[in-house]
Amino acid sequence: PPVVVGSPYGYGGGYYDPTPGIALNLGLSAVSSISNGMREARQNDMIYQERAELQAAREREADMAARIRELERMQMQQGGNSSSGQAPVVYVQPPMAQQQVVPSQ
Repeated sequence: PPVVVGSPYGYGGGYYDPTPGIALNLGLSAVSSISNGMREARQNDMIYQERAELQAAREREADMAARIRELERMQMQQGGNSSSGQAPVVYVQPPMAQQQVVPSQ
């Protein structure tokens, strides 16, 4: 039970708080919870944005694949109409150059 301390002035009695750090801990806990909520909200926004960017990239990739198929179909039709006997030209993008890591001495 809390210790009751009498006032020397004759009015009101105060309670002695044996754990004065509880209020500070509760305040810091509340601040920590708020900052965690803000961080979580930012992370959720980033995830939403990255998902939207990924979906847009997938749509662009699908559009490019459809355009390539259409071009290939047109090439095959043009190749079938001519009797030159040449194979269709296929363009291939070269692989990206990899950077070499030189160890420092």
